Formats: sequence, structure tokens, C-alpha cells
Amino acid sequence: MMDHLSVKDQQALKMMAYNRYLFLRYMLAISFFANLNWGIFLIISKSTIAILPILLIILSVGPIYEQLILYNKPFENKELKFSVGYFILQLIINVSLMSTVGIESLYQLLFPFMANNWYGRIGIIGIQMIGIIISFACINKIKKIKKNKDSGYKRLQQLNKALQKEGQTYGK
Repeated sequence: MMDHLSVKDQQALKMMAYNRYLFLRYMLAISFFANLNWGIFLIISKSTIAILPILLIILSVGPIYEQLILYNKPFENKELKFSVGYFILQLIINVSLMSTVGIESLYQLLFPFMANNWYGRIGIIGIQMIGIIISFACINKIKKIKKNKDSGYKRLQQLNKALQKEGQTYGK
């Protein structure tokens, strides 16, 4: 696809292909730090449930690795198996956590650092809803990327077509 293009043009295409995954990288970072934050609060509260966010952090290593290797292979069709699995797991965890808000003993076990009133519970529901939306959005984005139906792919094709027409003059 890029053999006859200048190095600058090849880099432009490579970066544009890599940027198709930008949303996923940001959402993965948000999930990582949300789990880290939850884990720290649970550790400070001396809760044995701290193993759950720690496990989620460990499981995020696979998707993080997938994102790192994309830069060197941006034009290959990516399955992103670890990322899909991680966001499905994150979705299941978020739905499960949200469903525990009404059960006082589970709520106190999972969120001992939160106020045991409706303000705290509504806060947890809000946070879990954001997590659910992020997980759904990421799963949907991965499906679109796999089928080359994402807007980034369309822009990549337009740039490639423009570079082909210009015959290596772009970026010199």
C-alpha cells in the first residue's frame, strides 16, 4: 500500500491508521485509572475486595499491549481480542456493581469509603453508568474498526487516494 510513497507520506498514513484506535486508548486509560482509584480506596479501607480492581488492572495489560503493537502494524486487520474481552468484562463488572447498590451489606463491602446514604449510592450508580456507556462505546468502536466502517478508516482511504493522485508530492 505504501511502497512508492515518500517516508513522510508513509508516516502520515501510519499515524492516521494508528489514530483510528485513539478513542480506545483513552477509554482504556480511563478504565485503568478508575480501577486503580477504586483499588487504592479499598486498600486504604482494608477491604479484601481490593482484589477485584487489582485483577481488572492486571487484565488490562493485554489490551494495553495490543494498543502498543498497533503502531508497528497499523494496516493489518486487527482482531483486538484482548480489548473486546476486557471491555466485555468491564461491562459485566459495572452492571454487577450497579446492581449491588440496593443491597446494603454488598454496598458497604464494595464501597466502604462511600457514604452509606442515597447520595453515595446515586454517585456510585452514576459512575457505573459512565463505565457501562464507555464499555458499550468501545465494543461498538472495535466492531466498526474490524469491519472498516469507522470514520478513521474513511479518512485514511481519502488520504491514501490523495497521495496516490499526487504521486509522492504530498509532504515533501
